[in-house]
Amino acid sequence: MWNVGTINLLPPKKKAPRPSQGLILIVLALILTIAIVVQWVLASKWKTEAEVFDKVTKQTEIQIKDLKENGELIAKRNAYADAKMFIEKNEKSRIDWAPYISAVVEPLQKQDIIKLLTADEFNKLTIDFEFQKLESLIEYIEQLEQDNRLKEVKLDTTYLSKNNEDAENADQSNGEKEKDIYKLKLAIHLEKAGGQPS
Repeated sequence: MWNVGTINLLPPKKKAPRPSQGLILIVLALILTIAIVVQWVLASKWKTEAEVFDKVTKQTEIQIKDLKENGELIAKRNAYADAKMFIEKNEKSRIDWAPYISAVVEPLQKQDIIKLLTADEFNKLTIDFEFQKLESLIEYIEQLEQDNRLKEVKLDTTYLSKNNEDAENADQSNGEKEKDIYKLKLAIHLEKAGGQPS
């Protein structure tokens, strides 16, 4: 028998060119290189941002620690500064009574007595005097009226004559009589005579 073989009369098939293994390796190497470079860039960026974040965190922790430890001191420092400013303001607005007191005290004679001297927050200085003689009281008031230091202030005077009865009754048994004491209350208002503040 004959052995019959198949005969292929069709033209042979063209084989599609296969990508070479070298080209695939080059593309894979290129992709891997790009991935490594991107990973390195992102890692360095993340590292830089992490360092910045760490610095900010450490600074914030230091500030929190300072506030915990020194927060009260800062408040005390601020309160001290406020109090200092308040004192300086009050010292600037404080009344200097010295010229008025010296104008009132200088004309006194040796036997005249200042019994009480007070100043209040309403710009008023009050002085209580005791005079042994009526003439010395009159002379004193005349000198006050002529003093230029007291021209810009308002003066109120109240005159009282007091007979020292207690001392007189005690000394009647000895036959001696105590002299009269003449009292003067002087009020200095730091306003001009017309009633307007100086």
